[in-house]
Amino acid sequence: QFQKAEDWLDISRRAGQLFGHFRAISQSDPHLYEVIYQSTASGALHVTIEQAASLATMINVFTVEPEKQQQLIETWFKEGKQFERLPGFISTTLHRSTDGKRVINYAQFQKAEDWLDISRRAGQLFGHFRAISQSDPHLCEVVYLRKPQ
Repeated sequence: QFQKAEDWLDISRRAGQLFGHFRAISQSDPHLYEVIYQSTASGALHVTIEQAASLATMINVFTVEPEKQQQLIETWFKEGKQFERLPGFISTTLHRSTDGKRVINYAQFQKAEDWLDISRRAGQLFGHFRAISQSDPHLCEVVYLRKPQ
Protein backbone atom coordinates (compact mmCIF):
# COMPACT_ATOMS: atom_id res chain seq x y z
CA GLN A 1 0.00 0.00 0.00
CA PHE A 2 1.35 3.43 -0.95
CA GLN A 3 0.45 6.92 0.23
CA LYS A 4 0.02 8.25 -3.32
CA ALA A 5 -0.55 6.72 -6.74
CA GLU A 6 2.59 8.53 -7.95
CA ASP A 7 4.72 6.48 -5.53
CA TRP A 8 3.44 3.25 -7.03
CA LEU A 9 3.81 4.57 -10.58
CA ASP A 10 7.46 5.46 -9.90
CA ILE A 11 8.17 1.94 -8.66
CA SER A 12 6.18 0.48 -11.55
CA ARG A 13 8.38 2.32 -14.07
CA ARG A 14 11.47 0.79 -12.48
CA ALA A 15 9.89 -2.65 -12.05
CA GLY A 16 12.21 -4.37 -14.51
CA GLN A 17 15.32 -3.52 -12.56
CA LEU A 18 13.67 -3.93 -9.16
CA PHE A 19 11.73 -7.14 -9.72
CA GLY A 20 13.39 -8.80 -12.71
CA HIS A 21 14.38 -11.85 -10.67
CA PHE A 22 10.71 -12.57 -9.91
CA ARG A 23 9.89 -12.76 -13.61
CA ALA A 24 12.15 -15.78 -13.90
CA ILE A 25 9.84 -17.80 -11.64
CA SER A 26 6.40 -16.17 -12.01
CA GLN A 27 4.28 -13.86 -14.11
CA SER A 28 3.12 -10.66 -12.52
CA ASP A 29 0.21 -8.53 -13.63
CA PRO A 30 0.44 -5.34 -11.55
CA HIS A 31 -2.42 -2.87 -11.42
CA LEU A 32 -3.15 0.23 -9.40
CA TYR A 33 -6.08 -0.10 -6.99
CA GLU A 34 -8.01 2.33 -4.85
CA VAL A 35 -9.39 1.24 -1.47
CA ILE A 36 -13.09 2.09 -1.54
CA TYR A 37 -14.42 0.34 1.55
CA GLN A 38 -13.18 -1.12 4.83
CA SER A 39 -15.04 -2.83 7.63
CA THR A 40 -13.94 -4.56 10.81
CA ALA A 41 -15.83 -6.71 13.29
CA SER A 42 -14.19 -4.71 16.08
CA GLY A 43 -15.40 -1.37 14.72
CA ALA A 44 -11.84 -0.12 14.15
CA LEU A 45 -11.53 2.60 11.52
CA HIS A 46 -8.74 0.86 9.62
CA VAL A 47 -8.09 -2.74 8.71
CA THR A 48 -4.86 -4.15 10.11
CA ILE A 49 -3.32 -6.99 8.15
CA GLU A 50 -2.07 -9.59 10.59
CA GLN A 51 0.45 -12.37 10.07
CA ALA A 52 -0.84 -15.13 12.30
CA ALA A 53 -0.96 -18.82 11.47
CA SER A 54 -4.47 -19.14 12.87
CA LEU A 55 -6.02 -16.45 10.64
CA ALA A 56 -7.54 -17.17 7.25
CA THR A 57 -7.05 -14.60 4.53
CA MET A 58 -9.33 -14.68 1.50
CA ILE A 59 -8.48 -12.72 -1.63
CA ASN A 60 -11.20 -12.63 -4.26
CA VAL A 61 -10.44 -11.01 -7.62
CA PHE A 62 -13.56 -10.06 -9.56
CA THR A 63 -12.87 -9.49 -13.26
CA VAL A 64 -15.43 -7.21 -14.86
CA GLU A 65 -16.00 -5.16 -18.00
CA PRO A 66 -15.00 -1.54 -17.23
CA GLU A 67 -18.53 -0.28 -17.87
CA LYS A 68 -19.83 -2.73 -15.22
CA GLN A 69 -17.28 -2.04 -12.47
CA GLN A 70 -19.53 0.46 -10.67
CA GLN A 71 -22.49 -1.93 -10.93
CA LEU A 72 -20.37 -4.66 -9.33
CA ILE A 73 -19.36 -2.30 -6.52
CA GLU A 74 -22.99 -1.32 -5.90
CA THR A 75 -23.98 -4.99 -5.90
CA TRP A 76 -21.25 -5.67 -3.36
CA PHE A 77 -22.54 -2.87 -1.11
CA LYS A 78 -26.06 -4.27 -1.39
CA GLU A 79 -25.31 -8.01 -1.18
CA GLY A 80 -21.72 -8.43 0.00
CA LYS A 81 -22.09 -6.88 3.42
CA GLN A 82 -23.92 -10.04 4.53
CA PHE A 83 -20.47 -11.66 4.89
CA GLU A 84 -19.66 -9.23 7.70
CA ARG A 85 -22.30 -10.89 9.89
CA LEU A 86 -21.01 -14.43 9.40
CA PRO A 87 -19.15 -16.34 12.14
CA GLY A 88 -15.42 -15.70 12.29
CA PHE A 89 -15.44 -12.45 10.30
CA ILE A 90 -12.57 -10.11 11.22
CA SER A 91 -12.33 -7.58 8.40
CA THR A 92 -12.79 -6.83 4.73
CA THR A 93 -11.32 -4.28 2.37
CA LEU A 94 -12.71 -3.63 -1.09
CA HIS A 95 -10.42 -2.27 -3.83
CA ARG A 96 -11.19 -1.14 -7.37
CA SER A 97 -8.63 -1.06 -10.16
CA THR A 98 -8.10 2.30 -11.79
CA ASP A 99 -8.43 0.68 -15.24
CA GLY A 100 -11.99 -0.43 -14.36
CA LYS A 101 -11.36 -4.12 -15.02
CA ARG A 102 -11.13 -5.54 -11.51
CA VAL A 103 -12.50 -5.34 -8.00
CA ILE A 104 -10.64 -7.11 -5.20
CA ASN A 105 -12.05 -8.13 -1.85
CA TYR A 106 -9.42 -8.83 0.82
CA ALA A 107 -11.00 -10.43 3.89
CA GLN A 108 -9.73 -12.04 7.06
CA PHE A 109 -11.51 -14.64 9.19
CA GLN A 110 -10.69 -16.20 12.56
CA LYS A 111 -9.89 -19.55 10.97
CA ALA A 112 -9.93 -21.30 7.60
CA GLU A 113 -13.02 -23.30 8.55
CA ASP A 114 -15.03 -20.07 8.77
CA TRP A 115 -14.21 -19.24 5.16
CA LEU A 116 -14.64 -22.84 3.98
CA ASP A 117 -18.15 -22.85 5.46
CA ILE A 118 -18.95 -19.74 3.42
CA SER A 119 -17.47 -21.22 0.25
CA ARG A 120 -19.70 -24.31 0.58
CA ARG A 121 -22.68 -21.98 0.24
CA ALA A 122 -21.05 -20.00 -2.58
CA GLY A 123 -23.87 -20.57 -5.05
CA GLN A 124 -26.46 -18.78 -2.99
CA LEU A 125 -24.07 -16.14 -1.64
CA PHE A 126 -22.23 -15.21 -4.85
CA GLY A 127 -25.00 -15.53 -7.45
CA HIS A 128 -25.50 -11.78 -7.76
CA PHE A 129 -21.80 -11.26 -8.49
CA ARG A 130 -21.57 -14.00 -11.12
CA ALA A 131 -24.17 -12.25 -13.26
CA ILE A 132 -21.81 -9.31 -13.89
CA SER A 133 -18.29 -10.59 -13.20
CA GLN A 134 -15.98 -13.56 -12.98
CA SER A 135 -14.86 -14.38 -9.46
CA ASP A 136 -11.51 -15.95 -8.53
CA PRO A 137 -11.42 -16.50 -4.73
CA HIS A 138 -8.40 -17.96 -2.95
CA LEU A 139 -7.71 -18.80 0.66
CA CYS A 140 -4.23 -17.47 1.45
CA GLU A 141 -1.75 -17.24 4.27
CA VAL A 142 0.06 -13.98 5.05
CA VAL A 143 3.74 -14.94 4.77
CA TYR A 144 5.39 -11.52 4.71
CA LEU A 145 4.35 -8.25 6.27
CA ARG A 146 6.36 -5.05 6.35
CA LYS A 147 5.28 -1.83 7.95
CA PRO A 148 7.13 1.50 7.77
CA GLN A 149 9.62 2.09 10.55
